[in-house]
Amino acid sequence: MKPNHKTIKISVTVLISALTGITILFIHHLAAGLPVPEPGQYYYSKLAAGNYTWITATLFLIAAVIIKHFNNGNPFAIGFGMILIFPLISVAEATVYPGSHNLIPIEFAIHILWAIPSLAGAYGYQLLRKVSPAPEMP
Repeated sequence: MKPNHKTIKISVTVLISALTGITILFIHHLAAGLPVPEPGQYYYSKLAAGNYTWITATLFLIAAVIIKHFNNGNPFAIGFGMILIFPLISVAEATVYPGSHNLIPIEFAIHILWAIPSLAGAYGYQLLRKVSPAPEMP
């Protein structure tokens, strides 16, 4: 069974958005000189969550607008693709550390809140394009 064009486009959009989100977090960590947490339990969760600041939220919003402009993908896929690394880390650490599986719903709720800037950027750009379409080239 061949995947249809829409499935491929959404998958590519999520992949581009996820890589963009990881890149923003990585560059922010290097540029801000944030401390690295002590190795141990929940190391990756602490590292990723410690890099989500108002600066990265603003960069997520801007990046979502840029991705929507050039890719014209699904805004939902863009918004949640940008924060995809957070739930993946949570699920991976919940499987490694057996006592943490009961915190997954709370963590997912926090991840949804963290997706608001990227969702606002993608949906805001889509709304802006509907209200004022781009001028046609001669």
